[in-house]
Amino acid sequence: MTLREYLDMSGWSQRQFAKELGAGDSIVSRWVKGQRVPSRSNINEISQITKGAVQWSDWNSTST
Repeated sequence: MTLREYLDMSGWSQRQFAKELGAGDSIVSRWVKGQRVPSRSNINEISQITKGAVQWSDWNSTST
């Protein structure tokens, strides 16, 4: 599942997710748009926050 799909499904805004993650709004926006891929540590945190719904393998299939 992509981060965009997770946010749509969960009802979280990008801003809420960024705050939960401790990241900037603009970087989360870039991740959602597929313009950037998070660092390994951020992907691990994203996986924890999303309870495994968004995992490392989901980022490997994202085209940039």
